[in-house]
Amino acid sequence: MDSVFKFSRDLKIEKDIMGLVNCVFELGKRYELESVDLCKSATAISELATNLVKYAKNGSMTVHLSKSDSDFLLSIESKDDGPGIEDIELAMSENFSSGKSLGVGLPAVKRLTDTFEIESSSEGTLIKVSKRIGRLNA
Repeated sequence: MDSVFKFSRDLKIEKDIMGLVNCVFELGKRYELESVDLCKSATAISELATNLVKYAKNGSMTVHLSKSDSDFLLSIESKDDGPGIEDIELAMSENFSSGKSLGVGLPAVKRLTDTFEIESSSEGTLIKVSKRIGRLNA
């Protein structure tokens, strides 16, 4: 796969989330990416970014778009220096929330993406996901 575009953003406030999601939609327009998969990716990014802003310290996300002959791959890395996720299995269960939310974030991210990896310790959390995205009219 050939790298097409890569960017990183620190996320501190809710306004930062919309900027990140908008960048992904701009990539979709530029490269004529299929809208359903693009929306799934944007939703996953929004969920991960919201968790960073709400629960983490020094959160950042990296978005990388790469291209093959037939499609694109959007890779997303969410990293923070927060307190970590104490029980990953519990956090991945439907309707669990460590805060005052619906508790659908991480399970939804896993459902919306093709790959999902999570590592967490008392020094922070790293989540890596990816989603293949086709081109419009391909």
